[in-house]
Amino acid sequence: AMAALAQKNYGTETATIMVLGMLINIALARLTPLKYIFLTGHHTLYMAAMLAVILSVGGLSGGWVVAIGAVILGAMMVISPAILQPFTRKITNTDDLALGHFGSIGYLLSALVGKIIGKGSPSIEEIKVPKSLNFLRDSSVAISLTMMILFL
Repeated sequence: AMAALAQKNYGTETATIMVLGMLINIALARLTPLKYIFLTGHHTLYMAAMLAVILSVGGLSGGWVVAIGAVILGAMMVISPAILQPFTRKITNTDDLALGHFGSIGYLLSALVGKIIGKGSPSIEEIKVPKSLNFLRDSSVAISLTMMILFL
């Protein structure tokens, strides 16, 4: 809903920030050691809309909104996967996958807290469950059940 409202009033700025931010992401991935291409388009659109609104309301106009928004977006698109990569690598045992999400700071804090208080805790994969409950290991099922509990 927020992105739709932002696009109504800041559609040109949002679209331009998104396209230029993606190009900056590609350039940064090519020219820096941070080789991350952010493929989460709906998050990119949402963040571009947020930046357009925040920078405009903050007093910037036209070209400045687009230029500053695109640089911020492009930098965030390469930095957010990079800050989580050590934890992603530990879970996946590879660098072939990265987590592209603008909630990375919250995830990083959660990982750091888990690192401090989770020592010695068994991994969820190590916990033995009856075969009749194995369907709960499917993330879609687990998320659906959790959402039903939270929202009913």
